[in-house]
Amino acid sequence: MTTVETKPVTVDEYKFFPEPTDGTRLELIRGEVVPMCLSNWEHGEIQLAVGSAIKVFLKSNPIGRVVVESGVITEQNPDTLRGPRVSFMSKDRKPLGVRMDKFADHTPDLCVEILSESNTRRQLNEKIKEYF
Repeated sequence: MTTVETKPVTVDEYKFFPEPTDGTRLELIRGEVVPMCLSNWEHGEIQLAVGSAIKVFLKSNPIGRVVVESGVITEQNPDTLRGPRVSFMSKDRKPLGVRMDKFADHTPDLCVEILSESNTRRQLNEKIKEYF
């Protein structure tokens, strides 16, 4: 039996992957494109509540910016690109007036993940290590 070696996918190559038509999210983990399950309704409500609370705080305290499910490069060679459910980046790291029209090249000041029944302890510990 022979195995076929595939070269790891880079972040630059990942950008050109077609978006799945079923709404599945794709993350890049050490050069491999991995599908992520869709979130349930409760998960989405929690994500919206956390992101909205931070956004409201930032209106009165413009110390940074908040996004949801936006790409963050956590490792390189092979590349890993995660999409934390909610991320906060201080203006010291990314000035407020500067467009962020690419994936963040370093982890945000705050990454929020929302636990799902499908998450394993190993997966969560792996993400925590990457974010730190």
